Amino acid sequence: LYIFPYNNEALPDKTYAVQRTRSFSTAYVLHTPEATVCITPGMVEQWGITESDLRREAFQNGDRLLEAITIAVGDVDSEGHRLGVFEDMENKLTGACLFAPGMKEKVAKDFGWPIYFIFPDKITCHFFGRDHYDFFEPRLASLVAEKYDGGRRISPELMEFGDDGVKSIRSWTRHGDYLVSF
Repeated sequence: LYIFPYNNEALPDKTYAVQRTRSFSTAYVLHTPEATVCITPGMVEQWGITESDLRREAFQNGDRLLEAITIAVGDVDSEGHRLGVFEDMENKLTGACLFAPGMKEKVAKDFGWPIYFIFPDKITCHFFGRDHYDFFEPRLASLVAEKYDGGRRISPELMEFGDDGVKSIRSWTRHGDYLVSF
């Protein structure tokens, strides 16, 4: 059981989900070797548990997953601009690491807190320190638009993740040959 990111348009009806931004939500999911299924209120009722039970289990599982995942930290220039990425994004659950309670502790020493991140598709997630926004923002637009348009969508946004949750900072979309930011 995990908290997992979804594009709002791809989120199944009647799930335990929280809309985080205009295009992005998180949902409780049950992951088995056969499938990943969104948790519904009917399932919770049938299991005789509460949403607090879901949250506690998802947080514990997210922290275990986060402990097993390697975060690659790359210096992109000699000025100290660093970019982070989960090394195993092909693992279907890696996106759940962002919402693990231990995420702050794992990334704060390299990036500070809160962090900015992009998550345009299910296999692309990059993050960096909020104070490096001016450096990274113009470099991310085409990557986000390309990955988001390529399928397996999550969000075309640059988001901030901190103690108060997730909020959208900027969004990009492609209109013909033009990249539009809003």
